[in-house]
Amino acid sequence: MDIKTLVDKRTHDYYWRDNINCTITTLKILSEIFSINLQPQVLDSALGLHGAGGYQAQCGLVEGALM
Repeated sequence: MDIKTLVDKRTHDYYWRDNINCTITTLKILSEIFSINLQPQVLDSALGLHGAGGYQAQCGLVEGALM
């Protein structure tokens, strides 16, 4: 599966199907692409980050990539 297809599928699954926020969605997808094992505390810390459409804060997609 090419990267674009993988990102499209995982984004749909994590964000729309599983209701996972943008930050965690980004972290999970990047960890899969780069074969990085995410520790539970990383995902726990990402849960409280901004995003949440209309909040007027930094986008969760940016925060996830920066983490």
